[in-house]
Amino acid sequence: MQRANRTFFIGIAVRSVLFPMLLVATCCLAQNTGDSSILEGKAQSTPLTYYVQNWKNSLRGLDHDSADLIGLPNPYATPTLSGNKMFQEMYYWDSYFINRGLIAYGTHPQRSGEPTTDEKAALQQAINNCDNLIWLVEKFGYVPNANRYSMTNRSQPPMLGAMVSDIYKVTKDTAWLNRAIHALEMEHNWWMRERFLGLSNSERKRAPHSLGYNHYGHNANDAFLLRFGRFLSGRLGDGFDSLLAQQNQDSFQLPNQPKQGKGLWLLGHMLAEAESGWDFTPRFNARCMNIAPLDLNCLLYITERTLFEGYIILGNQQKANQWKSISKNRKTLINKLFCDKHTGRYWDYDIALGRIHRNSNASQFMPYFARIAPNNPKHRKALYSLSSAFVDRYGVHPCLPVLSDSTTSSSNQARWSTQWNSPNAWPPLIHFVAEALGNYSKGNELMSHSSKLLATKRYELIKGYLQSVETQFAITGRFWEKYNLHTGTLNVTNEYAMPDFFGWTAGVYMEYRIEFARP
Repeated sequence: MQRANRTFFIGIAVRSVLFPMLLVATCCLAQNTGDSSILEGKAQSTPLTYYVQNWKNSLRGLDHDSADLIGLPNPYATPTLSGNKMFQEMYYWDSYFINRGLIAYGTHPQRSGEPTTDEKAALQQAINNCDNLIWLVEKFGYVPNANRYSMTNRSQPPMLGAMVSDIYKVTKDTAWLNRAIHALEMEHNWWMRERFLGLSNSERKRAPHSLGYNHYGHNANDAFLLRFGRFLSGRLGDGFDSLLAQQNQDSFQLPNQPKQGKGLWLLGHMLAEAESGWDFTPRFNARCMNIAPLDLNCLLYITERTLFEGYIILGNQQKANQWKSISKNRKTLINKLFCDKHTGRYWDYDIALGRIHRNSNASQFMPYFARIAPNNPKHRKALYSLSSAFVDRYGVHPCLPVLSDSTTSSSNQARWSTQWNSPNAWPPLIHFVAEALGNYSKGNELMSHSSKLLATKRYELIKGYLQSVETQFAITGRFWEKYNLHTGTLNVTNEYAMPDFFGWTAGVYMEYRIEFARP
């Protein structure tokens, strides 16, 4: 490593060591992680040096199909390091957060001089990850949940548009962009064909130029759903078993279709939750396919904007105009149907009931992440109010806890213990919220009072995340999948024994640790 780069990393490594104040949590580590060996020794490195030394150990290479695994043309990043038995596949939406870390490491603005060989390799791996997803789109027409044939009956949140934008910003490679844009258009077509519903007459009056909204779903057959039900029984326990048994006693019939058991329909909703990435959560009240998720529709808006901007760069004005119009219509749809005009807050939308789904979950930040919400005092105030409710000391509430006297059927009633719920702090949500707060507080030299409040909230959120990661790393010498948002410890709600992680935890950590190292 060149001297200037070595000095930079020594500097932030020292800050990384001094930053945390150790928390009280070691007694619950083995129980929550399923690993009794983690207390045997202290960490011998910092999280940052650990990242630099180990990011390549998260890579796998398989260029041909092998049993259930789908071969990929390039090495691919997985959520865990070599030797871990869990999560050995390339997962769709995980790859976005992994790439954020690789790009930050490969292009950090504090660099003085030329990048090192390792930094160049990190940036190339981010490109490899994106190229693998593009290849999957070209093969299947969409990106499966992961590179396993058993996971091709669903996708995950469509992050490819944001990933293509990230890669092009640092490479300026128009030949690469041309291929990426065509794949992105194919993926968008899939979402509009397979996961789309048109507007009702009353909804069309409110958003007259919009065609409809998107929802999560699945393409599984009944045999797969029954196997999935047995998997859920082991993962979610008695609360789920009780509801499934109740649903299996009844059936329903859609027009021009055979009679179907409600148990299978419940399993379909749960598989749609797996496609959402929030597997599993009280957010959808076990009726995911009936909800138009705010985050999904915002991510598709990002895809549409990436297509518009991509075709501008490639000099195709006709296609650019087409995508500009499509993205504008979706933006209008979200601001009209998903937004409470009185408070300025955004919500998921209940397709079946034709109204806002008034749960409280972290996807409510996504219109700010996607820059859909107007940047005005009303919406900055709404964003600050939202962040005050959701941002805790060490992270973001996935769903706000339900008051004991709540009787609202659409609120986040937890029928069984789920991990995409409080008190778990998930790195993806921390990233989305941090970027949302940044979008509405940066870029103004004479910041308004509301912008300053948002900037402070963002600083506190990122500081808390870095502190929790660094504190637990000092204790265990590892990154973890999620943390406790109240205490910063590993005392979390699990649906399985939590593995030590790399993936999105390391990616989001690297992105913000490098940002916070700026002079």
